[in-house]
Amino acid sequence: MEAINVLIKLFLTIGISLVFGFIALKAGFLDLTGFIAAFCVGFIVFFCGGWRWFIVLLSFFLISSFFTKFRYEEKRVQGVAEQKKGKRNWKKVLSNGIIPALFSLLEVVAPNGEIMLHAFLGGVGVACSDTLATEIGLLSKKEARLIINLRKIVPKGTDGGVTLLGFEAGFLGSLIIALISLGLGLVSVFSALLVCLSGFIGCLIDSVLGATLQLRGCLNNNHVNIISICIGSLICLSLLILT
Repeated sequence: MEAINVLIKLFLTIGISLVFGFIALKAGFLDLTGFIAAFCVGFIVFFCGGWRWFIVLLSFFLISSFFTKFRYEEKRVQGVAEQKKGKRNWKKVLSNGIIPALFSLLEVVAPNGEIMLHAFLGGVGVACSDTLATEIGLLSKKEARLIINLRKIVPKGTDGGVTLLGFEAGFLGSLIIALISLGLGLVSVFSALLVCLSGFIGCLIDSVLGATLQLRGCLNNNHVNIISICIGSLICLSLLILT
């Protein structure tokens, strides 16, 4: 009976991941490589974490895709829009999704794996915070400033360049993930606060890495995303353990 339940869950997970992936492909949110990568990430999260984990990840994907295309032409004219009309390829998908997928897997295989939920949520919070900070911050009427030297004005789209609107959008991004997690019954109010905090801190770390290692050519944007999401995940997990 247990084997049958596993098979049902397996086929259900494959079906749901394919359906949402195909919709995202047709909507222009993903290219073909992005579709394959998104299917793999979605499958791992759904199968290992469950449908509520998947809803959190899907919410981030939909929100980030919407704001990537939001006022896209305006960003394109400024030369700061995402390439391919905002379609995500496999590198973009994995740079945001591989760490949450890893913690979903660890939830099943690691001792005390249930605490991995907070690492997963913290990571998704960073991804959402960073995406909104970037895509909304680019639309700011104010000049961008380098996060490690706020007196220095830099062109919009510069790695590590920040605006007040971007900070506000970044906080909103992590708050959205925290509220969705709370609404789904995944976390308590206190834990939702940890998710929000760690997500925003991870976003700030992303900007600092962008202004230092990325500007110097030591890392690219995908590397920075992976590192900052991993740090945000570990911050959320650490805060949970310490409190």
